[in-house]
Amino acid sequence: MKFKYKAIPRVPRTTCTAEQKIAYNIAWRLHLSHGDEYKNLASEVDRLQKCSEMVSEGLKNYTLAYDYKPGQYNLEAIQAALEGGLQKYFESKYHIAGSYEEIGQMFPAYL
Repeated sequence: MKFKYKAIPRVPRTTCTAEQKIAYNIAWRLHLSHGDEYKNLASEVDRLQKCSEMVSEGLKNYTLAYDYKPGQYNLEAIQAALEGGLQKYFESKYHIAGSYEEIGQMFPAYL
């Protein structure tokens, strides 16, 4: 599955795209509001279900933000990156990325 991605100035698309960075920012906010709840889930099935719910919630909140401009970024690409990396993000020891490379590795892009 290929999506259209926007480049981040001076960052190669193969390293990180704007949609991946947005997915990371959404994941960060979801971690703040649901991190403890996620940690306390007993089974893998419960965690997968919670991730699915959080992806929907995160995208909804993103599109309701005051600075959201329809069509500026590819929502399907953001959703795919979130779905591909949210569980890994929640289960990682560190939740603050130090570089675009880390974001690009955590939230996959289908270039």
